[in-house]
Amino acid sequence: MNILFNIAISLIASAVIFVGGMNIPASTFSLSSLKTPLFGAFTEITTATNLADFPTTYNANLNKTIEVGTTSVASITTLAGLTTANALTSASALETVGTLTTGSLGAGFTTVVVARGGTGSTTLSSNQVLLGNGTGNIGIVSGWGSSGQFLTSGGTTVAPTWTTSAVDQTLDYNWTGTSRIKNLHASSTSANPLVLNGVSINTPSTQGASSTVMSNNGSGTFYNVPMPWNKIGEVSFAGAATTTLTLTSTTTAKDLRITVHAVDVVGASCKLDMKLNPNHSTGYGANYAYWLQESNTANSATNANFVLLNNGNLASGSEQDVTIFLSNDIDSRKFMSWTGAVSASASADISSVTGGAVFNDTAQQLKSLFIEANCAGGGTITSGRITLYASQN
Repeated sequence: MNILFNIAISLIASAVIFVGGMNIPASTFSLSSLKTPLFGAFTEITTATNLADFPTTYNANLNKTIEVGTTSVASITTLAGLTTANALTSASALETVGTLTTGSLGAGFTTVVVARGGTGSTTLSSNQVLLGNGTGNIGIVSGWGSSGQFLTSGGTTVAPTWTTSAVDQTLDYNWTGTSRIKNLHASSTSANPLVLNGVSINTPSTQGASSTVMSNNGSGTFYNVPMPWNKIGEVSFAGAATTTLTLTSTTTAKDLRITVHAVDVVGASCKLDMKLNPNHSTGYGANYAYWLQESNTANSATNANFVLLNNGNLASGSEQDVTIFLSNDIDSRKFMSWTGAVSASASADISSVTGGAVFNDTAQQLKSLFIEANCAGGGTITSGRITLYASQN
């Protein structure tokens, strides 16, 4: 029986292929003659298989297709005909596959050229600015620049470069927003004045004294002047006897007010003398002319050296206070007048004192004031004060 089975199988294999229940001569079989996707598959027949079992085995495998019994497709190294769109009726050409959404390009791919949207380069310089280059490979800005530098345009068709920031001082700038400047250094000369709200301002080139204010002459020129009757100088002492009190000032005010306070004049028949600009020129003959009245006693004189502020009747323990108004025009004689009070001694009543004087100097303004105790046989002032006030010119 086995012999007959083997003969039957050989006949089938050599003469007829059974496909979908049809008998096709083997000599005429080709893939193009298949009218169905099914291809009968056979179960392996061994020597133990009976001939009577063949129909059952054959029929059970008749409708099976060609299958691969693993989970991966065997490697295909050559697949001709996939380079054109109509190579296969059921597959598109590879160049029209469409967008790749997964995976990555591995080694071996060439650089994407600029014309295809690439950079034309496989490496980009670290931390350098990239530059377009038409259809050529992408370029870079030369170097990295220094800390704080700006990338500056070189004009049309010229690559930008790193430059140090600078302000063109010859240009006019119109800031329309709010500007906050910590330190402002502005020119204030007549040729290039400081302009505030459309007003040209020329300021002094030196700092004014703490007792002065800045005044406008009506033409935009500012200058430092003393505040009206502002104290611009003072000299005082206490506890040490002296024969003189001297006050020096650099003021150029046209009007001065001077207060003199002398306490405890020690001596007999003491006078208080006043000198202006002690180092003045003596080319005016008698430099002073004065008139003085203390209570009902009057005294008038001319003197080359000083003006009397009392009639010389001060004794030990006496005091005197006087306020002097003095004109200080540079090209005029210096006229002065004063009022005050005097006490001849510690126990004496107070007497009024008035006076007037002129200093015959027309070459300079007053810059120093000198008060001395002029006593018969010598004398001193144990405490005192001279205060100088200036007007606003």
